[in-house]
This record gives sequence, C-alpha cells and structure tokens, in this order.
Amino acid sequence: DKEYIYLTGNGRVKNSKLNRYYSENEIYDLLVLLAGYITNGSATFGIKVGASICDDNIPLLEEIQQCYHNIFHGIKTCIIQSDKKPHKAANGTYFISKTFKVQMMNMISAHLFNALCGHGAKNKHMPEFVFNLSRINQQVFLDNLVKGDGTKKFQDRYSKKYTENNFWYSTISLELISNLSVLLNLMNIKYTIGYRCNKKEYVIKTITNNIHQTVTKINQEIYHDYVYDISVEGKHEFVDACGCILLHNTDSLFIETKQNFIDYGKMELDDIKLVGEFI
Repeated sequence: DKEYIYLTGNGRVKNSKLNRYYSENEIYDLLVLLAGYITNGSATFGIKVGASICDDNIPLLEEIQQCYHNIFHGIKTCIIQSDKKPHKAANGTYFISKTFKVQMMNMISAHLFNALCGHGAKNKHMPEFVFNLSRINQQVFLDNLVKGDGTKKFQDRYSKKYTENNFWYSTISLELISNLSVLLNLMNIKYTIGYRCNKKEYVIKTITNNIHQTVTKINQEIYHDYVYDISVEGKHEFVDACGCILLHNTDSLFIETKQNFIDYGKMELDDIKLVGEFI
C-alpha cells in the first residue's frame, strides 16, 4: 500500500495500520511519541508483545496517546496505573506508585520503537532522521525529550532568565547523550557535559554564556584487554560524538616487554618488541 503499512502476524488485530508518509502535523505526533518512549518508554517481546510509556503527568500521557492514534489506526490503547502493589521506602513506610502508563500492546509498536530508539535504558538512542529535520521540528523533539529525563526546576540557585532558557538532561545511555550532544551543536545551543560516577549517568547542562575552561578528570581503570588507537586516513584527528570534542590519536610508540614489572632504567633492547607506531 502506498499510504499505509498494515499490521500482520498476530491474527487478532484486523484493519490495523501505520502511516507510511507523514505530514507536518503527523511529524509532530511522531516526535512526541518517540521522545516519550526514549525518556520513559519500554518495549516487551515475551509472552506479551508491545510498548508502553510511563509518567506521573496524566495530561502528558493523554497527549502521547492522542499522537499515537493520529498515526496508528485500528489499534486500542489505554492509560492505566503502572503498579498497584505497595512499595516499601527506605524509612520502612509503604507507598503506592503514582505513575501511570500508556499501553500500546501490539507487535508493530514494539518493533517500531525498538528499531528507531533502542531497547533498555542503557541502549536508548535518537532516531537518525532527527538530525536532518528542520530547526522547528528539532526543537519539538528536544522540548519533549526534556519533559521526560530533563529538568528546568533549579529552585533559587539560578536566575529566572537562566531557568527560562536552559535545562539539564541526564541518562545512563552513552549513545543517547552523544546524540543529544550532536543535536545541540546542530541547533547552536551551548552546553556542558559531565559524568556522575556515583550514579553512572551522563549529564548535559545548557548554558547562556561561553565557557573558556575545560575541566577534565583522569581516572585509573582496571583493564586487561586490547587497547585500540584510532587513525583516520589522511588525517589523524576525529570528533568524539560525546561532547563533540576534536581528538587526535595517541602519537605514541607502543612496546611490548618480556618483564611483568617494568623498570625503565634497567630495560635492555632485547627485552623490547615494537608493537606499533602512530604519528
């Protein structure tokens, strides 16, 4: 069909279909959906196949649900409480989660979200087409992304102007934070990027003014595998997506020794084997 992609395979849903092409309004619907899934969504492929997006903001979930029905047709969805079981807090008290979710239980939803945005918090990423959208649509996607894992609430620590124009965004996905870094550069939005070791998460903070100082930290890592030195043909520089930092290969001479513990003052030439040289 030139207009729709039809859903097949489960034998239960008839006349179910997904738009093949998108108008400007439908692009908006798709971006709201994908941003919601990236921040608070999950896909399941077990006995039950489908996708869901969670939040404690019911009006936001209702908007996501409407956007879903604007591009998916003939499929039922519902908004339900995520978990009705009592949970025990650290202080010993019990509480009921106030989180709700939009359920989209069908195969096409699970595979669409997984293909475009990944599966699992550590593997989430942006769909590639976002980088080629207009600035207006990129802003739509960014605004809805911030509604999930971002924040614009800074209490009294920052000025009203800063609060209105900036946000912080955190994720445990290296690919997602790298995607966001590239997107902000494309949109000419200034930011800082960091890593919280205690939470094992990456954080991007947009800023109003330029920062002329780069703060770095060097940590020793226990590692017993190969180390690769990247070189680009014709150039020795390349850009790391996480922070969009211009890098250079190590420009080093690598050696392998016969000794487990190296005393560079007592090394003999016979003990050294040239492994590789990068200039």
